[in-house]
Amino acid sequence: SGLDIDDLSESAIQFLLEELGIAQYFTEDKCDYTRSPYSPSILGWRNECPLSIFMLPDIIGKPSRCRLLDSCTTIECCTDVPYLDLTLHTLFTVNPCGYSIDLSINSLSKSYSLFTYERGKTERLVMADGVVQMEFNVKTPANEKIYIIDLTLRICLEVNGTCSVEVVILDNTELPQMICTSMNLSDFSLTRW
Repeated sequence: SGLDIDDLSESAIQFLLEELGIAQYFTEDKCDYTRSPYSPSILGWRNECPLSIFMLPDIIGKPSRCRLLDSCTTIECCTDVPYLDLTLHTLFTVNPCGYSIDLSINSLSKSYSLFTYERGKTERLVMADGVVQMEFNVKTPANEKIYIIDLTLRICLEVNGTCSVEVVILDNTELPQMICTSMNLSDFSLTRW
């Protein structure tokens, strides 16, 4: 009879992760989107941004829950990986103080400089030749203090490359361009400068 993927043992899952070359990214504790900090949520979101954000996509029917942190430019999600009893902890940040766009899937991470990132260009963070993909693009309209962001997470377990999970986390979503407030100028002296 065939293999029932629902019955994969923990050792079989570990073997699969090692064969895919991604076991090192699944060593941390699993996230649980049914608990804090992801729950309670509205339409799959826990919005901690003190500003009004109206266009967060409905992800309630997906195996994910996300939160928009109080910085208003960091999105953290927890997503169940079907059949494998694994989770993905994803993080996406537009960091105006560090002049970067930072993203991670579990412990795999990548950063882009805001100085060199081509606005509107789609970039990806890929794990295991595309088994897990996090894709984004950021636009900054002239004379507006907003970012317009698309952010999608895909889990592609099928041999033909079909993605069994696609979570559109942000879809042309407007987030505020926050002012960097972490500069400490208490030691600054114009005469020494």
